[in-house]
Amino acid sequence: MSLTDKERAILACIQHRADESIPKIARITKLTEHTIRYSLRKLIDEKVIAKRAYIDIYRLGFSKHAFFFSLSITKEAARRQVISYLQKHPRIAYLAEIGGDYRFKVDICTRNQSELREFLLSFSERFGDILRDKAFVQLLEQTEVGVKCVSSRAFEVLPLRMGVSDRVEEVDELDHRILAILSEISERSFADLAREVGISLSTFLYRIEQLKRKKILIGFRYVVNGKLVGLGDYFHLLYVKGMRDETRQRLFAFCESHPNIRYFVPCIGSWDFEIGSNVENAERAVEIADQLYEAGGESVSRIQTLPLFRFSKVSNYPLSIA
Repeated sequence: MSLTDKERAILACIQHRADESIPKIARITKLTEHTIRYSLRKLIDEKVIAKRAYIDIYRLGFSKHAFFFSLSITKEAARRQVISYLQKHPRIAYLAEIGGDYRFKVDICTRNQSELREFLLSFSERFGDILRDKAFVQLLEQTEVGVKCVSSRAFEVLPLRMGVSDRVEEVDELDHRILAILSEISERSFADLAREVGISLSTFLYRIEQLKRKKILIGFRYVVNGKLVGLGDYFHLLYVKGMRDETRQRLFAFCESHPNIRYFVPCIGSWDFEIGSNVENAERAVEIADQLYEAGGESVSRIQTLPLFRFSKVSNYPLSIA
């Protein structure tokens, strides 16, 4: 869809500032409060952006793994069965159909190796005969750096990061219910959400502050629907020689400043880094891969660039206390 320069400026500014007041956004963008309110409402109504809580599930004792695979058969019925199973599974945080060397990307959330093994065995028992080209990595941490290319105006985008602490926090059933309801895409007020959970607004707000203090609830952000602003999604999987922290630092600095790169994830497993970009076309994605080679220097031995075709599930909090 076509956006005005003002709408693009607001879009670039508010991605990681969903907690900020309209007057503060107006001061940052140098636009009127009326323009901010009108444009924000339009962007939400047109589904260009969606508000989400950013929850550090690592702080709750969970880890994340990415599973890439293809199917050995091309029957539509088999594809639908795989998608249906993964959509319903409580441990699946993300499910996407992709191109390149794999057909699917799945992010799995588990508390321990036993849960991970249970998922993989169950999935293999159902679909093992038709799986091929499998790859598996553990996602050590994840940093969202924002889509800065949506506007010609430059705004500071504060990174949102999860998984950087070894500390595990304890939460009770009420906290889980609050996190679950906050993780849903919603423009409802805190008062409405408190009523749904069955507690007073004051208790709801107190619990939110405690979750923020524990750094479980990092904050709120607006997720950008890249397709509606002319951007496609790509995954860049980087294979790196050795395990030098200097390489990680160089790559992260590059990703944080690059206008088209949205997130940065160090991994252990089949490859060493997963980097997500939003670009206008495949040629631009290849250019970014070349730039990543340059940023990583001789340490980067190989990069796979995979396009995202569609996603079937995004769950910001695919957890339960059971």
